[in-house]
This record gives sequence, C-alpha cells and structure tokens, in this order.
Amino acid sequence: MITSRQLIPLTAGLISSVLILATIAPGQSESTPKKAETTGGVGETKAVAAIPQGPREPIRNLPGIKLPKTNLSPLPRELAEPIGLPAQDQQIFDKLRSLRVSLTATNMPLTDVVANLRDQTRINVLLDKPSLEEEGVTTNTPITANITDARLDHALARILDQYNLTFIVKHGVLMITSQLAAGNELVTRVYPVADLVWSQDPGPETPADFDTLIEIVEQTLSPNSWSCVGGAGTIEPFTRTLSLVVNQTLAVHNQIAETLDILRMSRQGAAEPKSLVQNRDKPEPPTSRLVAGMGLRELELIKFAHETPVSVKFVETPLTNILGFLREFTKLQFDLDRASLEEEGVTLDTPMSIELTDRPLASVLNLLLNQYNLTWLIRNDVIVITSMLQAGNDLRTLAYTVPDLVVLSDGVDRWSVYQCELMEILHQTASPNSWSSVGGAGTVQYFPASQTLVVNQTREVHREIQELLGMLRESLARLPSIVQASGLPAVEKQDQWRLKEALAAPHARSQKAASGHRDISKGMQPVVCPYCQKAKTK
Repeated sequence: MITSRQLIPLTAGLISSVLILATIAPGQSESTPKKAETTGGVGETKAVAAIPQGPREPIRNLPGIKLPKTNLSPLPRELAEPIGLPAQDQQIFDKLRSLRVSLTATNMPLTDVVANLRDQTRINVLLDKPSLEEEGVTTNTPITANITDARLDHALARILDQYNLTFIVKHGVLMITSQLAAGNELVTRVYPVADLVWSQDPGPETPADFDTLIEIVEQTLSPNSWSCVGGAGTIEPFTRTLSLVVNQTLAVHNQIAETLDILRMSRQGAAEPKSLVQNRDKPEPPTSRLVAGMGLRELELIKFAHETPVSVKFVETPLTNILGFLREFTKLQFDLDRASLEEEGVTLDTPMSIELTDRPLASVLNLLLNQYNLTWLIRNDVIVITSMLQAGNDLRTLAYTVPDLVVLSDGVDRWSVYQCELMEILHQTASPNSWSSVGGAGTVQYFPASQTLVVNQTREVHREIQELLGMLRESLARLPSIVQASGLPAVEKQDQWRLKEALAAPHARSQKAASGHRDISKGMQPVVCPYCQKAKTK
C-alpha cells in the first residue's frame, strides 16, 4: 500500500523530466502540419490548425542589459512584510498560513461548518449574510467536504470556492463573504522593495528601477483590475523609501506578496560574474534554476503522480467509486469541481470505463478524464478534478531563473543577451494561442535583476515551459561536444562574437533603458528591442 509518507522530495532534475502524454486525432499522422495547443489540463494536448504566419523576422541586435556585479541579499521576512496591515489582522493571516484543520462533512449546514472551524482554530469567524444571499447561499446551505490535515487557508478555499465565496480579514475577524463583495473592497498597503529595485552598481544614474517591477505586477496579477486599463487598483512608487504603494483588493494583495516572495527567491540564485563559459561542463542544473513559486507539497504531488504506477479496471463504474478507489490506494485527497463538471454533464454517478496496467497515476487520470472533457490539476495541495475549460482559465504565476541561458560575460561585466529569443521561443512553442500578445491571457515578463522569466499561465503551459527549458539546458550541455565534433569555432569565441553584436546594438545601454522602461527620476524614454516592440504591437 502506498502512503503519503512515501512521497519523495523533489530533486533538481524533476522539473525537466515530467512525462509527456500527447494524443493524435483519428486519421491524423504525426507528420500532419498541426500545432499542439493545450486545453489547460495536466499532460494533455489537442491538435489545432497552425497559425498562418508571414516571413519570420530575424531577431538580431538583441539588447545587452548590463547586470550588477553584486547581488543584494533578499530582505528578511519581517522587513519585507507589507506595511498597513493592522496587528490584529496580521495575527489572523499568520494563523491562516500556519494552522492545520480537518473536516469531514456530508450535507452539514454552513453555520455548523463555521462553528467547527471556529472551535479548531479559536478564530472569530462571521458570515456576511447579505452577500452570501446574493449567491444563493444561506446559513443552512449543505456543505460536503473531506479535508484532512490541510492548511487553514487552503481548507477554506476548498470549501468556499464551489459556492463563489471567499474570505477577508478585517477588525481581527475572519469574514466569509462573496467573491463579488470581496472584489469591491480595496485597501492600501506599502511594500518595501529595495532589494528588488536597486539593481545597478552605484554610479551617476539613480540605481532604482521601479518600472520593471511595476510592469510585472500589472501584467501578471489580475491584469484587468488596474487603473491603467480601466480598473480600480493602483500602484505607485515612492522613491524616498524604495517602496510601492498599492491600493487593491485583498486577493490581489495576497498575490502581490506571493509574487514578491517568488522574485526574492529567484534573485537569491542570481550568479556572480563568471567567464564566458557558464558551467557548460555541468549538465545538472544548480538549485537556483528550480522554479520559484511551487510549494514543496505541490512538487511532491507532481512527482508522486508521474512516478507511481497504478493498475485499474473500471467497467461502467460511477465516478464516485473510482475516486474512492484512488483515495484508498494513494492515500491522497481528491476534490471535485462540481460546478464545472456539471457544465460538462458529469455527476458523481456518471459511469466510466478504462482498463490499464502498471501506468503512472498521471497517465491514468489523463486517459480516464479526457474522454469526458475533464482534467486534473493541483490546487491548495490537493488533486482537483475539473473541466478542461475551467483548467484553461486557472492561471498561476511562476518564476524561472535562466541566467545560464541568457547571460554572457566579458570577464569583467555580465550582460543579459538572449532573453528576447527565449521569450519568442515560449510564445511560438508553448501553446501559441494562449499568450496575451495574440489575445490570450498568458503573460511573460523578464526581470533583469535575477535574470528571471515571470510567467502567468495555466498549469499545463507551465509544464510545457518546464520541459522546454530542460531541453534547452540539455542542448547547452551538449554544445562543447558538438563544437568539437563539427570543427566549429570554440564556444568561447562564439560567445565573444555574440556579445560584441549585442553591445553594438543602439539600445544596449543600462539595465533600465535596455529592459524597455523609463527612468522615473530622469524621464528616460522607453527603448525596446525588436522582439519586445513586436510583442507589444501584436
């Protein structure tokens, strides 16, 4: 019997070794000119017609962004905490992240669920009855949940999401309200970001670059909620204290705090000045190349799902019985997104059939659920069964530290050179129709301070990105041998040529200019590379 204690911690090579499960439509050969487009699930693809494109414009004269010689240490948590949160509310947030709860409920009235959680946590919990009634929820609405040893905020999300409810914290009280009501309540917080904006070595220019960070926040976190596009949220820099002043909803504030933590994690791994050869003789990526933003439990679940073999034989078996078997066999928790399943005509009693022997749990779930336009993902540290449509709307932010792929050095200074090519590859390869540049929702921003790609995308597209970066790193590791076998100029010589070309570009100036952002203190106009300009005008 497999237990959760057998989950193995993530190794450095896991992210690039996730299994690929592709399907080919009937009558379609592998040579058919199609592009694979994700539907939002884990490990699934569908074939769609390739997007017609004109002649490819070569990406040349890439911006040479000069990087700092020193790397600032991330702010300690107590100094990085947002300012403006009352102490009594901070205590509630600390408990939301630290306390663990369990709840087994079958058609239990909502008021009893609240009382149960109140008894377990010793937190004051109130119901915002008017906003709940607008969602058709009352104190007697029956709640069904099976939660074991879950973090309090994750448990609340698992219970409330299915009813379009959420929670806010005010006056030292945990208030359960509707997502609509919570979205109309804005609060102001000040975020110390000195370690994230002070990104140049001391010199004649002001070394603080707020614009890069602000653009990442506005483009990545609830993009339609900001005043620059007609929303209510605002974000402004205060250079005197190296802080960001943000007026937003509690949900967006939580995302901002999490994203700043992610950027600090990624910046911690930024490399010191090195020679032109960036450890190409070491194919195993260092810890700094791991993805920032994925919790340890989530990584363990991904590894477990792709490495645990399962044998199943279901013949017209109700979905509820299938989930019961998987819970018993794996000792994992499974949640159902019942609303999205109902939209696909699936209920707990829907009969399903499949017979597989010794296949990874991830493959079993994919092959079983895809028949009904369903998929699975990991949310709140549990496996959630949902629809492909809903999974495609579920975006998350992760940061990919890529100095080994984009940075060159002349032995004195380090320059970020290949970030635009890398972003172009992501746009053209990882679900091309899903990016904001062509009308989708996904975004990618480059954060020069830590040579990191900040990506807001579905979990499936993140999986594709992780695999792609793994392949590129394997290609990088092979390069010296390829050069030797083919008689090409040495890698070091090629890098010198490429760096010279990058530095010759008319916009290869400071980090602030080359990253395409204005200098607030000096009114510097944006200067962007050809690809960045193309992406913004698509």
